[in-house]
Order: sequence, then structure tokens, then C-alpha cells
Amino acid sequence: MVDLNRALRPLLDQPPVAPEPLEELKARARQRRRRRRVSFAAALASAVAIVVTVGVMWPRHDNPNRIETAGPGDVESPTQPPLLPTRPVVVATGEIDGHPWRLQANETESGLCVNLLEGGRACFDASTQAAVGVAVDFTVTEDATGTGRVSVAAVYGPVRPDVARIAIRLASGEVVETSPVGQGSGFAANFYVAHAPTDIPADSELSEIIVYDATGNELDRLEPRCAPVLADGPARPPAGAGPRVTLDVQIRADSPCR
Repeated sequence: MVDLNRALRPLLDQPPVAPEPLEELKARARQRRRRRRVSFAAALASAVAIVVTVGVMWPRHDNPNRIETAGPGDVESPTQPPLLPTRPVVVATGEIDGHPWRLQANETESGLCVNLLEGGRACFDASTQAAVGVAVDFTVTEDATGTGRVSVAAVYGPVRPDVARIAIRLASGEVVETSPVGQGSGFAANFYVAHAPTDIPADSELSEIIVYDATGNELDRLEPRCAPVLADGPARPPAGAGPRVTLDVQIRADSPCR
């Protein structure tokens, strides 16, 4: 048989705890529900963050209409629009034998372009900040015997703002000096121009160009080599033919002299 006194002894020695009031039980249940709601919201936020991160790290490329955005900390380099040519600016004017001339300059994708109206056009890389750039127009003369001669028609180009004097040395040893023009025209460089026969003697050949600053210090010295090479002259006219006509051909610059 079961000894009831021994089985019930623990209950007799430790009477049951008094039941908790009903309001305390309800309050405890509400606290449990609030904790479950907070835990669920935190788990949902973590899941959304993981999905967004994965979407940024492995973007899909199968949707051509999808718009991608840069993530935090990413910097997208702006697209630079193409450089549009600036309006030509007249930086020097003059007259030769009653014919006016104008030296114009403007900035293009090819660089700083110098255009001698009724003459050549050459574009220079302004980023090199060279002390002087050289463009030359030539005159090719052929006399009645078929002998050709190349001479300088005009020398022009840009110079750095610290250039105060340009010396043009000719093959004859003569030196023609000129000063910069176009100051205050809005460009990062000034310009120079020398024409034949007003500035340079007719039938001259170019030897070198030297530029100086305001104190007389030499800044640069160039020996341009851009004169056209003449082929062998044409054969003499046959006997009985009239005399040959003297030819005078202008060759305009289309690039800087190197």
C-alpha cells in the first residue's frame, strides 16, 4: 500500500503559494506580446537590409529599363560636355599693299587656333604652355628660267604672357623684332605676327625665332623647319615658244611648324 502521509508530506511542509491577482497576470501577458512584436519588427528590418545589400552587390542586367543608383560613398564622375568652339576674336589688323589683313584666334577641340585671314590657320596645344608657337605662310616664286624660290610671306602664332619681345632671325642674318599683340583678348596667351614685305624683307628665308621676357632674358629659341620642298623645275620651254610667265604661289600654313 501507498503511505499517504509520506506522499503528502511535501505539500504539508510547503503550502502552495497564494495565487497572483488577475491584473498582474494580464499585465505580464501584455509585456510578452510587446516583446514578440519588437523582435518581429527587428527581424523584418534585418531581412530587408540583407535583400537591399545583395541587390546592390549583384545587380541584375536582364532588365534594360532598370535604373541603377550609386550606393553610399560611391562618387559618379560627371560627364564632361564636348568643348564648343569659342567665337573668333580679332587680335591684330594691318594692311599690305592696300589689302587689309586680320589675325583671329579662338579655342576649339584642336587647341588654340590662330587664323590669318587671307592666309593660313594653325592650332596649338595650349596645355604645354610653350613660350612661343610658330606658323608660317610661304610664297613660292618661279622665274622665267624655271628656277623656284621659297620665301616667307608671314610668321605668326601664340606667345606666353611673359614674352615681351619676339626676334625673327632670317637666313641672311638680319633680325626682325616685333612685340606681342592681343593682350586682354580673353585668352591664356598673347600673339604675334610679322608680314612680308612690310615687316620682313621680300624673298627672305626663316632661320630661327627667339623670345625674351621684359628684362631681356631669353625664354626660348626655335628653328622652324616647315618650308615646302620644291621638286625639280619644269623643262625649259621649247624653241619658238613664248617666254615663261613668272609664277607666284602662296602656300598657307595648316599646322604649326615643328
